[in-house]
Amino acid sequence: MKSIDISEDVYREIEKRCKLRETENDVLRRVLKLPGQPRNGSNYRRTPKPIRTHNKSTDRLSAWIERNQLHLKFQSGNSESWDLPSKNDKAGIREVRDQAVTFAEDYGATEGQVNAVKKALTDNGYYLIR
Repeated sequence: MKSIDISEDVYREIEKRCKLRETENDVLRRVLKLPGQPRNGSNYRRTPKPIRTHNKSTDRLSAWIERNQLHLKFQSGNSESWDLPSKNDKAGIREVRDQAVTFAEDYGATEGQVNAVKKALTDNGYYLIR
């Protein structure tokens, strides 16, 4: 068995292509169209390894609804508020959500923080699909 050094982005791409119970070697064999090889129990994984990336924000974000307004505030002081439409106005809710998400992303929000913005709306009855 040989080992090779690969960059982080190449490894992430291999992991993305990993199907259930496949190893990195299985993925490369499939992509390179090489014949399969019998597996021994030592390389056999039930699920792909999680990709470890730095995904933590250093600027805490708070999202809440008060007095019919959505409020976002970063710990660093950046903040914004939007008037909320009726709970039946799906287009209006989408517009406010998109503006809030754009604001959060412009100030470096993580995926989790963006999801928290959306959750603040749904937790208070501002749904897009119901």
